[in-house]
Order: sequence, then C-alpha cells, then structure tokens
Amino acid sequence: MIKKWDLMPSPCDRDKSRFKLLISCSDSNLADIVKLTGSDAGKPFTPLSQDYNFAIYIYNLSDIKKSEVEKFLKEKCSVDKIENAGEGNDLEEILEKAAGITPGEQNIPEEKIIEQQQTDLSQPHQKKEENSAVLPPEKKQASEATEKSPLEKTDDLWKPKLNSRYIFDNFVVGSNSRFVYAAAWAASQNPGKTYNPLFIYGGVGLGKTHIMQAIGNALKDRNSSAKVLYITTEKFTAEVIDAIKNGTLLEFREHYRLLDLLLVDDIQFLSEAESTQEEFFHTFDILYENQKQIVMTSDKPPKKLVGIEERLVSRFEWGLIADIKPPDLETRVVILKKDIQNYQMEVDDKILIYIAGKLKSNVRELEGFLKRIKAYSLMSALPITMELAKELMGEILPESELDAIEPPPSALPVVPSEEAKKNVPSAPAFSPPPPPAVKNGYDLLKPVEVAYFYPEKCEKDFEKMKEQFKEAIKNHKLKFRLVDIFEKSYNFDKKINYSFFAQLCKTNNVSIAILLGPPPSSSITEDDFINNLTNVCDANDISAEIIPFADLIKQYKYLNLVLDIMLKKNGLGNNKK
Repeated sequence: MIKKWDLMPSPCDRDKSRFKLLISCSDSNLADIVKLTGSDAGKPFTPLSQDYNFAIYIYNLSDIKKSEVEKFLKEKCSVDKIENAGEGNDLEEILEKAAGITPGEQNIPEEKIIEQQQTDLSQPHQKKEENSAVLPPEKKQASEATEKSPLEKTDDLWKPKLNSRYIFDNFVVGSNSRFVYAAAWAASQNPGKTYNPLFIYGGVGLGKTHIMQAIGNALKDRNSSAKVLYITTEKFTAEVIDAIKNGTLLEFREHYRLLDLLLVDDIQFLSEAESTQEEFFHTFDILYENQKQIVMTSDKPPKKLVGIEERLVSRFEWGLIADIKPPDLETRVVILKKDIQNYQMEVDDKILIYIAGKLKSNVRELEGFLKRIKAYSLMSALPITMELAKELMGEILPESELDAIEPPPSALPVVPSEEAKKNVPSAPAFSPPPPPAVKNGYDLLKPVEVAYFYPEKCEKDFEKMKEQFKEAIKNHKLKFRLVDIFEKSYNFDKKINYSFFAQLCKTNNVSIAILLGPPPSSSITEDDFINNLTNVCDANDISAEIIPFADLIKQYKYLNLVLDIMLKKNGLGNNKK
C-alpha cells in the first residue's frame, strides 16, 4: 500500500512543468507509477526526508496526466495491502521492466548523482547480515546502540535552531516597533498568506532577530510538527558551497523546499555570491508558490541592498516591508526594567532613566551596560548607585555627556516606593510648587488614532499633508488631534494591491486610514485609486480619508476630511466604529 505521498511543483530551467513525487510505498507500487508515467519519469532516488522512502521527478506533467497520477495514488492509498519496501527485489530491474526501457536509455543529468545511492539501496538487508556476521556480539551491540534511529535523524534534520527566549511575550513593544510587532504576530498566526515574504530591516541591536525567531517559536507552539528553520545568510552560503563541493545539491534543495517557515537573518550578506543567490532564488520561488512563509532581516530596505540581483530584490518587495527604529526614552526605560527583573537586580528608577537617557542607539547596548554594572557591583560588593553608573558610563561616553538630565514627566515613576512613603516628614515646611510645564495646546487634545499611507519618494509632500491636517484642526478649534499609529509608503509604479491597505490597518487595530493619492506621474488615475480603495476599505470597516495629490494644498479638503473623521469617531458617520 502507499502509506503517504506528496506531489509538488518543482520547475527547472529545461522543464517548467516538472513535478516531484515524494512517496512512502513498496517497490511494486513504485513500479506501477513509473509504468503509468512512462518515459516522463526520472530515476527514483532516496529523499532527505525520513517520512518517505522514494522520490521521483516527473517531467512534462500536463493537467490531465497529473489528474491520472493523483487518482492512482489516492486509490492505492486506500485499497492495497502493506508490503515491505526494498526487500528481496532488485529495484533497478523492476523499474526498467515496468517502464519498458533498457539501462542507459534515459539521459537526465540531474539524477546521475543518485544512481550509486539507488544501487546501494537495492540490497540493504544482505549488507546488514554480512556486517553482523563478522562483528563480535559485544561490538555488534555497541554499534547498534550508537547508531541513530530514523526518528532521531529526522529530529536532528528539522531542528529549527531557535532561541527559546525569543518569544512575543518578552519583546518590549514601543512606538519604534509597534508596526513590525503586529506584522510579525499576524505572520505567525497565518503563515504564508498574510504577509509573505515579511522583510524586517533596522540597525544593529534593535530586536530584528528576536522578533523573527518569535514568529518561529509561536508557529512551533501551535504546530509542533511544522518544519521551521532559522539560519544566518553566512550559514546558508556555507551550506550551498558544501553541497556543490560534495555533490549533494539535490539533497540540499530537498531539505529547504520542504520547509513550512524559513527565517533568514542578515540577508544583506547574500551579495556578491552568485551561486548562493541562484539557489536562494529557486528556494524562494518554490516556498512562495507553495504558500510557505518566508521572513528575512536586513540592515537596510530591499532597494538599498548592494550586490543582490534585481530579481531577488523584486521578490523581497512582494510582501510587507517593516522597519524597527531605535527605541525612544520611555521604551528604553521599560526595557531596562524588564531586564533588572530577569537579572534579579535592584536599581533605582532614576538610575535607569539616567542610563536610558545616555545610551540611545540600540537595545543590545542597554542590556550590555546593565550586565556590566551588575558584574562590577558583585565583584566590588558595592550597591548600584548613580555615582557608580556615572563612573562606568565615563568609560563609554565623553565627560561632557555624563551629567544627568531631567527626564520628561512621562518617564518618571508614577507610584512612589514604600520606602519613600515612610520617610515623608509629618509636618513638611511649605514651599511653593514649581510652575507647571507649558504644554502645546495641540498635545492636550483628545487623540484619534490613524494610519498614514503615501506614495514612495513623496516624503516632503506627505509631511506637507500632515501639517495641513494639523492647521485645519487648529484653525477651526476642533477638540481632537491625529495620532499616527504607523506611516507606510506604497509603490505606485505597478499594480496596487488595495487589500494590502486594509490588512495593515486591521493588523494594527486602526479604523481610520489617511492616504495621499498617487502623483500625476503615476499611470493610476485618481478616480481608479479612490474607487478601488474605498470599496476595499468599506468591505473591511475601514474609513478611507483620501487627499488627491492635486488637492495637496487645498485647505477646504482638509476641513471636510477632519469633520468626517470627527463624525465617524462619534458614531455619526456612514461607517460606525
């Protein structure tokens, strides 16, 4: 009986309609398949996956022929008896007789490297008996004990290489990472369908690897049998080189193309490696066609990658591009507070604010300093004080930057410590309170969360649009302000995926989208853009507020839109939120 099978597209340069059949079956069933497909069947070989005992390429597989093969496979799965694969038969003889061909008649270079493997496979039990006959009993037992079972080999093969600490729950979300966090979470819940590929970029030490591996850990938690692989680009390149050198390129491809989730870190290092780029290109295409999730990280967006083929850059842009920016002061303080809990440290909030105010570039720098101050405190048996923090900071920063700065009110702890409460004098001397900080009147208004979209390379026009909205609200003394949850550019040079706008808004829980229409140079007309976008957004309960590019400086347009937003937020518009 055929225990299990998988027929998947596997196009190559000389045959775009080639398929690969992975199958767990007996020799006789395999012979029947070869007979059914005739001269279009390649030589069977042993796949890398332990779930199947045979693999075979089928060339020129038309839709009709594919249906016949699938029908045969389904029938054999349900009615045949189980037979022991590979026992007592010469596999080559069976296949050649069934296909009606003689050895050497097929000339398919890609399978040549498998012929020796298949010959060795034809008499596995005989070899095992011969080996056991010459080994003493104690050595035979030791050999059997050290040999890995097929299950253990499979476990090693599909070990995802993920860090269990990198999960969504301990990723600190701030204004710098809110968008990428939402996108990563959505990709982990609906892999291969929502945002594929997901391209994450940002500077060193901002959490790209953490959020990427969190996707893999979340998927494995939901589906332990999912095939997930995290790999750096350097490791991928090394594997390609080894596969070419050792003649195992077919097994290499087989391994990668059976994945459910591929996580590739630092894709910018793919540059200047032609053979590696070629392999990654084909791996990407197969996974994408089969709706398998691909996630990549880089230090720069796709368009700024140097030395990478245009066809790859284009594919990197097929899905969602999300960036992680350096965290703001409040987020840095939260990160430090989370770390002192993990490191079981006691550090005053003012010291944390001081550290966060000085180290601004990345998260790794913050965590490194915290470990350093802990180690120094333990070795010197001194408490962690502001003086100690300044002393260690002096080894990193110039003297002019060491003075503590007064933190903003939002960064100060809201609840006083119990110790501070005990030390409050019973009759404090009166002192007038300091004058309250003067706040911008606009900042005191009720916030309304929105998402902004604008055409690529139109950043200055986009900033002008935001200022116009602000002026309209101020001039007409409206009681709210617009708070951007995220800002996203869109490509107007090609066909626009309008559902993409709605998906991003829903992922980030935003019900109002403000969009700057495409510029006059675009081939997309203003009417088409407005009609298509409005239809998609309405279907997803998203309010689309659109400023046509030609109306960028027309103030009455902004007044109409802010009034529309106000009505909808109060449940008086056409779409109640």
